Amino acid sequence: MARARAYSDSVESRRRLRLLEHSHHLDQATGLGNRGYCEKRLAQAISFTSRHGQALTLMHLELSGLERLLKEQGHGFAARTLNRIGETLATRIRCEDTVFRTGSERFTFLLPATQPEGAEALQARFLPDLEALGLSVPGDGLHVSARFIIQPVPLHSPNDAAALLELGLADRVGTKEAAATESKDGLAALDLEEALRMLERGDAEQIRPHLSHIRQRLQPLLAMLAEGSATAADRMDVTALASRPER
Repeated sequence: MARARAYSDSVESRRRLRLLEHSHHLDQATGLGNRGYCEKRLAQAISFTSRHGQALTLMHLELSGLERLLKEQGHGFAARTLNRIGETLATRIRCEDTVFRTGSERFTFLLPATQPEGAEALQARFLPDLEALGLSVPGDGLHVSARFIIQPVPLHSPNDAAALLELGLADRVGTKEAAATESKDGLAALDLEEALRMLERGDAEQIRPHLSHIRQRLQPLLAMLAEGSATAADRMDVTALASRPER
């Protein structure tokens, strides 16, 4: 019995140790990896990409106003909202990507084998619908807006992983900030290419809330097409008039 109890205590101790080691890497509020884990994974990714000559990009999502909103709405709201954000971001990333919570209002995506241009194309996929997440609370003027910062990671940088991450989070990445990703109605702006891909996948209902914004983006192009059609029609009229026999 003594040996059985000792073995049982040993198994339970190992189980608790594994849980502690696992939770040490997590942000408890969102269930995502924390900043320390992000630095560790980034160091591993830099080592791998340097050996194989692959691209590596970090993309930071900033939800400005999130901290104030959570504070004003209370602990219960904050717990539910942060958990929902974590679940949403974790399910939207590609299988090769990883997302971390790296600040009170910052989330960082580690994108292996991805150029900055590819990261721009992925923005609409990663950004959650602010309204669906409960981040657009009516009344009292509380408001959350979203933007991306794209940070290419050089293969041979004098900075270590922690310093590189700090540059991105401090918005000192030496590259142009990504365009604003929020439309006037509080929804994340959906890129046209991503909208077309979503249509191909049969996700039409997810596009519907963005139709007004997409129409607004397409308006200049539609105007040019209409102008081109009118010009072509005028040329056809002139040609027909010129070829008409005189009476």
